[in-house]
Amino acid sequence: MVKQYNYYINQAELAICDSNYQKASDCYHSAFAVKRANVRDAHFAFILNHLYHYNLERACEAFHFLVQAGDKAYNEYGSYLEDTTACPELWNCMKIISDTTQSLVDENLYNALNEIRKDDQRVRMAFYESDELAYATIGHTDSLNFQKAQQIFKQYKDIDEYNSGGAVMLNAAFIHFARWRLTTPDIYYKKMVKNGDLSVSNYMQNYDYCYHCIYKADENTTYGTSPSYTYVINNTFFIRYPENIKQVNRNRKKINAAETWEDYVKKVMYVYHNDSPFRFYPKQTMFYGDQDVQEQMEKDERARYDSGEVKGMYYELNTREQ
Repeated sequence: MVKQYNYYINQAELAICDSNYQKASDCYHSAFAVKRANVRDAHFAFILNHLYHYNLERACEAFHFLVQAGDKAYNEYGSYLEDTTACPELWNCMKIISDTTQSLVDENLYNALNEIRKDDQRVRMAFYESDELAYATIGHTDSLNFQKAQQIFKQYKDIDEYNSGGAVMLNAAFIHFARWRLTTPDIYYKKMVKNGDLSVSNYMQNYDYCYHCIYKADENTTYGTSPSYTYVINNTFFIRYPENIKQVNRNRKKINAAETWEDYVKKVMYVYHNDSPFRFYPKQTMFYGDQDVQEQMEKDERARYDSGEVKGMYYELNTREQ
């Protein structure tokens, strides 16, 4: 069931990259017939069927999932209710869904997870009189947050994107847990992903970032989504090949991902080359200094690729030529 769902979602996203919006709409609809939508997928399906390939029934189908996950999961969906004139038929349908659909969010669970998020950011935005004090305070807070996370996952046996109000993936907090060698995301999230209770795309990004950028920086990427593999310097988009792409794709299959590393690259390229709301993956931009420094680093990085020191390819963002 989960494999079939992920297959349809991957096909939908690839179809969007090809501007084949009819196929994308059909694939999302097929996926949602297999199992309940992951919130990320419902969000993209709603945008698609609302703005790119208008389909009232399918837009409302996706919107229903978003309402069930609560307004905290994807805050921007609430803004779609503000314009009552652009598409009154859809607006009326959305209003009915909003008024009659019960949220599945466990407020106590959401608040407990969100408290960790807030503490994680608050301690890093505070002013400290010395670096030593900052280091000690941040370390203490991260340790307490890790203990809180352990308790939450022990208390709530069946956490998913819906009952957590979209707060289940503590991305930033787990990155900071990894810095202190406290844990990695697979301990808590891999089972959820394999069961289809959590977006496989979100999990792969967080795992690679935590495990390979911070926890085990010397090891090869597991899923090929580490920030050091697709990134921009100045106006050049670099794509670094993993040392063993076949192993990366085998690792992806083990968690029921239908998306291959090659599919991932196609989606990342789409995000960088299109000003689109379909942000399948985040952009990674490297900053080294002022414009002169950026241009020199861009030139140096291109030279590393040209010489074969780094295996991969690069593109000008505005021309898409190597």
